[in-house]
This record gives sequence, C-alpha cells and structure tokens, in this order.
Amino acid sequence: MDSEPHYSNYTLEELYDVLEHIDHDSYPERVEKIKGIIQIKMKDEPAIKESKKFTLKEKYLFSVSILSLLIIATLFLGLIPMKGHSWITKEEAPLYYWGVVSGLTVLTLFYVNKYRKVQ
Repeated sequence: MDSEPHYSNYTLEELYDVLEHIDHDSYPERVEKIKGIIQIKMKDEPAIKESKKFTLKEKYLFSVSILSLLIIATLFLGLIPMKGHSWITKEEAPLYYWGVVSGLTVLTLFYVNKYRKVQ
C-alpha cells in the first residue's frame, strides 16, 4: 500500500528537493499538491528567506575579515601550513613565504576596495 507523505510538515528546501526527484508521470497529483504547499509556504516565509541572504557589502566585509585573519595568523606563526607538504616557514623558504603573504595582502586590499565602492 502506497501512503502519501505529509508534505505540509516539510520545509521549503525539502519540498523543492522532493519536487526535483519525484516521478512526475507516476504521481501527478502529488506534484500538484507539493507545488500548492510551496506556494503557501512562500507566502508565509518570504521575510525569513530574504533575511538569510547576505548583501554584497556584507560578503566583501566577510572576505576582508577572513583574509585579514589569515595574514595575521601567518605573520604571527611565521609559517604556512601546506596539505601534503611540510609546513613552509619564513626561515626555510622566505621567498615563497613572503610571496604568499604578499598575495594575501593584495587580495585583501582588492576586497577592501570593493567594500568601499559598494553603497
């Protein structure tokens, strides 16, 4: 016996996933029911969906923050961890070390500039 799931208890994300993976030919009535529930939930939850989105300025600020922390940590520790390789220290490979620090600094300044330009 084929019992129908309680789609009204699903979140919007789960409903979209079900709609993407359901066999539309075998269960056309379920597809229509899911679409209806999605429309109802979209009317009830638009503010929640919008509040989760970051503005462009917030994205740039986040990028600047993370890159700044990477630079500070690299300078403070004096080494760069490398997956699959030994860690690079400024004593063993100063050219590579300062190249990475310089690259991170340029990237950070790039995002600072973008952050300042966004209204």
